[in-house]
Amino acid sequence: MTRTEYKAAIGIFYKSMLLFFVVLGAVFLVYPFMQDVGGADMLLRILGVTFIFCGLFLVIFARVTYIFSDEGLSINGMIGATMLNEEYLNDVVPYRSMTEIRETKDMAYSAGFTSDALRIYYIKKNKRKDSFVIGPVDKEEFIEELERRTGLKVKRL
Repeated sequence: MTRTEYKAAIGIFYKSMLLFFVVLGAVFLVYPFMQDVGGADMLLRILGVTFIFCGLFLVIFARVTYIFSDEGLSINGMIGATMLNEEYLNDVVPYRSMTEIRETKDMAYSAGFTSDALRIYYIKKNKRKDSFVIGPVDKEEFIEELERRTGLKVKRL
């Protein structure tokens, strides 16, 4: 089999947070130039730079990729690294360890806070059951690839 990559979907909540930080940062940066705010101009500029930095931080975090390889599924990206148990951080989750795949609307644990996601249950190296949530952009194509590689069927909502 070949190596296949899928990008993570970005949900509306994540996009809204990004827009909020950038707009608020721009307002705090521009406002002191338009109005005389006394000694608060430096504070507003610092807040502006901080909010814009937070927005850029969200952009960097949003770059998550799901990679199918012959060995298993891996999640690359800063948020993706926090989604898996520490024992799989720079490793792949083997297909044979996956026990169940379900569609979910639980956006709290997916990389881009998307509500159109998949929860994958797997057996960790210590024999305990765990799960992680992923939300690929091309969800149907991703499901076909996942079902083909694992032999499992996705349980639909």
